[in-house]
Amino acid sequence: MYVAGDPVAAAAIALDLALLAVWDTDNQRAHELCATGLARLPEGPSAERVRLLAFDALAIGCLNDSVYATALRGVTDARSMATALNDDSLLGLTYVVEQIVQWSFGRIEMTIAAADEAIRRLTSPADVQWRIDAAGHRAFALTYAGRFAEVDSAIGDVLRVAQEVGHTGQATWSPFYRAWASVQRSGDLVGLEARAHEVVARVTVVGPFAQLALPWAAMSRAERGNREGALEAATRARLAFPPTSQFTGVCDGCELWCMALLDHPDWSLRFRECEHLVPVAGSPHFAGR
Repeated sequence: MYVAGDPVAAAAIALDLALLAVWDTDNQRAHELCATGLARLPEGPSAERVRLLAFDALAIGCLNDSVYATALRGVTDARSMATALNDDSLLGLTYVVEQIVQWSFGRIEMTIAAADEAIRRLTSPADVQWRIDAAGHRAFALTYAGRFAEVDSAIGDVLRVAQEVGHTGQATWSPFYRAWASVQRSGDLVGLEARAHEVVARVTVVGPFAQLALPWAAMSRAERGNREGALEAATRARLAFPPTSQFTGVCDGCELWCMALLDHPDWSLRFRECEHLVPVAGSPHFAGR
């Protein structure tokens, strides 16, 4: 039970609210909440400070393309404190955050390495949700790394445990990961679109992240000749997220591609609106930019 005026309780509440903001892709709000929680805490190492530092790094890492190094410094700060506290669970949490940051910037092998560390350390029953998150990201990253010999068993393990413990996100996304791997191996675009729509249909329980399956549905339609349908799915994806979302580049880029396939008369106008999202050569940039 929280007690009024308790700074540790205030920090814990700030963290809970920050996690909700991240889930709603409002990363600026999540950053502000983490900063508020950190300011309330007493000086010195603590589990609460590690968690807030870690998730502040996650929120920062999702803000824009210029924050990759800043986010990783935040992860390092959180990890150093967790090491000082000799807490393997907290260390595992810092690797969960790192793998999300690395994944977000397209560092696939670094994603897998960080996920491996998270899974190795998050062995407590209390950590099972974070361990499944790490394993799910790892399984999806394996498909991009071309490590197909490992994909099926990895996805199967994630799906089984997610269903056992009630992890709705990974229970929903794991069949989609499998469909994406199937596309890369055999070109099963019909299966990919079907799995994408299954994910989107569960948006009320999975949250706005479910809409991120729509660009894959658009790709499937476009490759099968349904270019108008592809643009419809891509536009739905763009409209599902606010302009400040970390997925802006993914959705806008997909919509621009679909418009180009149709030789759409408004393509040039839309490109000018999105030109600030074009990556700079040699600089880290968020996936999809």
